[in-house]
Amino acid sequence: MHIVICLDDRNGIQFNRRRLSSDRAVSARILEMATGNLWMSPNSVKLFPDARLCADEDYLNQARAGDTCFAENLDFLNYMDKAESITVYRWNRTYPSDTKVPADVFASWILTQSTDFPGNSHETVTEERYIL
Repeated sequence: MHIVICLDDRNGIQFNRRRLSSDRAVSARILEMATGNLWMSPNSVKLFPDARLCADEDYLNQARAGDTCFAENLDFLNYMDKAESITVYRWNRTYPSDTKVPADVFASWILTQSTDFPGNSHETVTEERYIL
């Protein structure tokens, strides 16, 4: 499976069990790059209007090889052994966050691409792609 997450400058992923931010340009890029099924929690569906999605509370367990999983909490850490690649969208801002992705999560992964692009609500978003 391919995991997709969004992080702030301090690896924050959530505040008070909610996403830190969203951006229509990021959602569009995720839809373009998704291979296989695009899985996510039912709460994330509203970020992808009019798209064909697979939504389930247990989406990380439902996903198969080649599928893409958009994760908005730390549950993806329990499925890193199934991950084929990871894409991180960095907001290039610091938001209040009480849930952070550990910095060493990417230690064994190889950064293969880093691209800046203009977001819709963020001046610059950075897309990082990692493989094992």
